[in-house]
Amino acid sequence: MKIRCDRLELADRLNSIVGIIPLSTPKPILINFYLATTESGSLLAEASDLEVTGRVFIHKVEMVEPGEMALPSGRIISILKEIPEDTVSLHSIEGGQGALLESNGFEFKILGHDPAEFPRAREPENLKSISLRREKLFDSLRRVAVATSKDPTRYQLNGIYLELEPGRIAFTATDGKRLTNDWFQIDNPEELTLSVIVPNKAVDAFIRILSSPLVQDENVLLSFSDTQVTLKTKDTHLASALVSGIYPNYRLIFPPEPKLKIRANRHLLLSAARGASLTTDKESQTVYFKVAPEGLVLQATGKSVGESRIRIPVEVMGEPMELRFGPVYFIDALRTFEDDEIIIEFTEPGKPAVIKGSQNYRHLVMPLVEKRV
Repeated sequence: MKIRCDRLELADRLNSIVGIIPLSTPKPILINFYLATTESGSLLAEASDLEVTGRVFIHKVEMVEPGEMALPSGRIISILKEIPEDTVSLHSIEGGQGALLESNGFEFKILGHDPAEFPRAREPENLKSISLRREKLFDSLRRVAVATSKDPTRYQLNGIYLELEPGRIAFTATDGKRLTNDWFQIDNPEELTLSVIVPNKAVDAFIRILSSPLVQDENVLLSFSDTQVTLKTKDTHLASALVSGIYPNYRLIFPPEPKLKIRANRHLLLSAARGASLTTDKESQTVYFKVAPEGLVLQATGKSVGESRIRIPVEVMGEPMELRFGPVYFIDALRTFEDDEIIIEFTEPGKPAVIKGSQNYRHLVMPLVEKRV
């Protein structure tokens, strides 16, 4: 194999799928990118951890000799970052387990593996597919993914719960301390319905692809089999095994009609929450939210740090209330919104607060409960 290609396109495409590659594995071939020329003259790149597989195509390629190679992912990406030229050439070394990478005075001999050992992805059969707006899908996944669990013992929560209905698609995630939920209307002419759990690693890969400046597709294709989900754009194909198990009934977590609502400037509230968090310590990790008719006061005290008291104007609708929140979760919640104004609904001190913007997205944050001795 021998090719010349655009360095930036190659680097950007490889970066979009490098997160799939495992950090450690008993199968050394999986630390590699699989690279192969295609009949159309493009370069195919694949990454896999056997659960999630990503395929991308590089088009600014001059093919001198067709072929394939498997090169270590971390090393090739690092090398591409350091080369200042726009064009690089790659050609296989004798034996096929590695390549020479050259670019105007830069020369690297990169040892790799036998490309025949790389586990190639196969297209599943009996797929159910739906076309979605790329920007809407990206926005929903980005917002909801912040609440997915990373606890390996709670594997059903280690991903996003996706619900496809005749007129809409919904996404939900929770780690037990917060819950995110978003949905948007879709054109679903076949009225497909399903509920699946998409694992964290696949969600991260989907977000990277959907946010890539190289992906200009207005619509993307999301497809499902009994055990797999795939995302397709013009030049990208991501496939992942689904998480097996039953997702908990998250609808039971939503509180009843709130007793208190506040309307606040999100930027001001975010600054106040960040400021109050600066006077928490490992022992406290608590910010008090005191809502009164005259506004909202955030207070925090750390025995080894000091204390803070920040008052901001808000529109209060309902009864005064005082609650305690972990600042990290509350700050994370506010960051997921893009609205200038948000509404926060409270039911009682032990129930979750619901943060809403102008769209369908909802972010629930569980308050801290006073410990009684």
